[in-house]
Formats: sequence, structure tokens, C-alpha cells
Amino acid sequence: GEEPIGRWTNGSAALRFVTPVAGSTLVIEGKQWNPRGGRITISVDGETVFDQSVPALFNLRLPLHKVVREIGVNSLTFVPHIYNAQSPDRRHLGVVISKMELQ
Repeated sequence: GEEPIGRWTNGSAALRFVTPVAGSTLVIEGKQWNPRGGRITISVDGETVFDQSVPALFNLRLPLHKVVREIGVNSLTFVPHIYNAQSPDRRHLGVVISKMELQ
């Protein structure tokens, strides 16, 4: 869901454009606090363009040079309550996306 820090994914998220958009660079900024690791996979129109571990705060600039119809973000998930019994948060969380932009 949407929070002041950005929007949490549930491990899988997609941004679909009604009209394809041209761009030369995909910028994604976000955060990950997964105790199991911060590996994320970014795909553009089904093609993987990034598949690596990222630090807690990440800022990706990925070259594209194409028309884009869909951007996908996939990651491992975690449930905060499982790692901290005092947390009431039982959501399955992926990563936080605070910015996604085609330039």
C-alpha cells in the first residue's frame, strides 16, 4: 500500500501504460528491508533488464532506448510480524518504490 516513504509491493508489481511510452533510461528509487535479502528483478515488456541484490536504499538507472508497455518489479517477500513478534504488521511485503520514471 501507499505510505509516506513510497508504495510497498507484495513481491510482484507492474506498471502498465495504456499508450506505449518511449524512454532511454528507467529510473527506480526505493527501499528494501527484507531480512532474507534484497534481490530484485526488473523487467520491461517481459524482458529482464536487472536481476541483482540491492542495498537498503537503492537508486537504479537502467538504459532502455525503446518503447515501453509494461515495467515489472519482483522481489522476495517477508512478513514483519514473523521477524518481530511485537510488530502488528502481517502483510507480505516486497520492496518500497518511491520513484519510477522513464526519461
